[in-house]
Amino acid sequence: MNEWILIAILSAISGAFYWCGGRGGGPWYLNSKMRDIPCSLITVGLAMYLIRDGSWQHFLHFAFLWAALTTYWKKITKLWKDDNKLRHTNWALTGFFYGLSSLPLLFTDLGWYLVVGRIVALTILTTGFGLFFRSNIHISEFGRGFVLVATIVIYVL
Repeated sequence: MNEWILIAILSAISGAFYWCGGRGGGPWYLNSKMRDIPCSLITVGLAMYLIRDGSWQHFLHFAFLWAALTTYWKKITKLWKDDNKLRHTNWALTGFFYGLSSLPLLFTDLGWYLVVGRIVALTILTTGFGLFFRSNIHISEFGRGFVLVATIVIYVL
């Protein structure tokens, strides 16, 4: 299968799981773990496949991403009086820590500039989806889950 098609399909699947996890309760498939586990597995699995590396650093990447996906930054951003209506720092921290979870990949053959590029991309895109689509939570959540995986493409550019 063409790698671009694989990235698009897995990004869409991740977006769907991210959306499911954002529902916050109800049936099992709307539990927050439907965001944390599948999105982490898809992201790390695709990274392993695309950079052709099966090293132990990916286990750390998985653990850190899972932790980032389960963390909400609202309490932290209130420390510096973030305007809760915009939540821009909340979304920026969310994207930043999603990207930061890939730091263990610095100990693979992946260039540091690629890891930093993905951190920047996730920070900007996660913030963008959180702010520009805040009136449509379905697009916002799907988009954040989509870019979580889609930005892996930076590793093969």
